[in-house]
Amino acid sequence: MNMGVAHEHGECATRAERGAGVPASERVGGSGGAKPPGLKRMGGLVMAAALLTAACGVRAEGPPEIVVDRTPCSRCGMLISETLYAAAYQAPGADARVFDDLGCLRDAARGEQGVLRIWVHDAVDGRWMNGFEAILVASPSIRTPMGGGLLAYRTAAAAESAAGRHNGRVIRSIDDILRKEAGL
Repeated sequence: MNMGVAHEHGECATRAERGAGVPASERVGGSGGAKPPGLKRMGGLVMAAALLTAACGVRAEGPPEIVVDRTPCSRCGMLISETLYAAAYQAPGADARVFDDLGCLRDAARGEQGVLRIWVHDAVDGRWMNGFEAILVASPSIRTPMGGGLLAYRTAAAAESAAGRHNGRVIRSIDDILRKEAGL
């Protein structure tokens, strides 16, 4: 059987899709005629939805998935092996980028335009959180994959406690590390 593409009445279909070799009485539409109107409309709606989804570039909401020891950092290329230090951002109209260290995110984000969506891991429970809600602690004694020396916390109390343990300083907003003049 020839499975080549055939063009009939402006439509593109393989002979198998058109029902070649299938008795007319068994084809959709009975005697080989047009499809029932309801089925035709439903197929059109499914096709329209698929085209709109592809054309609009629908992106997933929320932080991207990180597969430990498989997902590389978008800046340095090192595989992410400890999600505690991992972070991510999404620039307008772009796919999310992941980083093995808040320092890598900081350096990459400084070159972006527009409002970023940022996600970090809480150093207490290890779960993703909105980076703009995080309170950061910076210290040279915090050993991170690329030496960024930054950890994120969900609560001010946890950040204050960590700053005391690491002889570090509390940074109230992720915006403070994204500015070049912040000295971080």
